[in-house]
Amino acid sequence: MPGVGSITITPPPHKESEVSYNVISKIHASEQAAPANSAPAEDATTDTDHTEASEEKPHGKIPLLRGATADLNTTIALALVAFFMIQYYGFSELGFVGYAKKFINISNPINFFIGILELVSEFSKILSFAFRLFGNIFAGEVLLGVIAFLVPILASFPFLIMEVFVGLVQALVFSMLTGVFISSAVASHDDHH
Repeated sequence: MPGVGSITITPPPHKESEVSYNVISKIHASEQAAPANSAPAEDATTDTDHTEASEEKPHGKIPLLRGATADLNTTIALALVAFFMIQYYGFSELGFVGYAKKFINISNPINFFIGILELVSEFSKILSFAFRLFGNIFAGEVLLGVIAFLVPILASFPFLIMEVFVGLVQALVFSMLTGVFISSAVASHDDHH
């Protein structure tokens, strides 16, 4: 969408408290100096020793609107939903034992190792889905930002059109891969031979 990422807000600075290195080193030194059988030493961190650094840390500008899939949290959530739906349809169509045979087959050593590879590839779908979508959309946002910075007036318009096309292609790829993986999950193990 045009304007996404260009409308920004500047949040107020936040306070961040950190215990200084001097306080930590004084505590450590007092613990080292105290003998093991004597009474515990007086607390080295009195009110005057607390030198907490409380300083204002400003944020940069935060875009008010962003492409949702330019955030890795969203793409991981979508990938997890797709992954669990693939497993759900596999188990519901083939039953627990029938679907588990794709991953655990001890009939011979080769089938056992193929099952382990299938199990690893099943879980790698989460990362594949999430990072493919995130990488493409985030790279498009970065490209638009760089082009708008280099040539600010209307130079990014063709790239904006290209990014809309890339977004449509990524939506198609994500949905098609999910459909293919569900189709593969519901196929009987005996159909593969």
